[in-house]
Amino acid sequence: MIDKPVIQEGKFKPVQQDGKLKLKEAYFYLQKNNRNPDGSDNMSKAGTESAKKYGRFNQCFVSTTTACQNQIVDALIKKGFKPSNPNLYIDEMATLLTLLGSNKDLWPKPDRFLWENHRKFVETNIKALFSGLGFELAFQLAGSNYRKVIRKSIENGFQAWLSIKTPSGSGHLISVIGESDEGIDVCDPAGDYHKGYGDLANVDGRDIFYDNETLKKMIVQDRIVMTFKIK
Repeated sequence: MIDKPVIQEGKFKPVQQDGKLKLKEAYFYLQKNNRNPDGSDNMSKAGTESAKKYGRFNQCFVSTTTACQNQIVDALIKKGFKPSNPNLYIDEMATLLTLLGSNKDLWPKPDRFLWENHRKFVETNIKALFSGLGFELAFQLAGSNYRKVIRKSIENGFQAWLSIKTPSGSGHLISVIGESDEGIDVCDPAGDYHKGYGDLANVDGRDIFYDNETLKKMIVQDRIVMTFKIK
């Protein structure tokens, strides 16, 4: 069994920099210490029974969606909206079970990355917490204007979802907490892109800066951005 990396998860205060648009508070969760529903380690080596059954290194969507929703809840409360339900926050297992379904015999389901599943999951939770709140949670292809979309989300006070391509060519899901002319600040559940995601010691993905040259490698034609806004 792999030892769990030790890193602060949950709410933190990003480092502020002059001239950079950045959230004052954000959420980060690490995918490298996530567990499968049967308790096995999701980072089990390829070829093991656990890896064959559940897949490996595939829980970025769990960590990022948990982080984004919890940050949205905090931001809404700070804007003066009163929650109607005392159960404010979700954890990663709740996200996993809801998005994939509770029948482990069906896993891994091929639709686990469908953006509409994420949108409906968070939308349902926010509606339950903030009765009567008018809001929009929407996703779109990360085209030429994706930085403007992200910047608007940060200006509104909300963490944004962004899918990227990893160095190996697979998909990955991170969240954005800051934007400037030079690049974006992110919470990356797999650690720092520059250090190699396969390194299990690469665990601190809080408040990482990815410059424009790095983003050219990450953002390809089918990448998606999802944002929340109050109507």
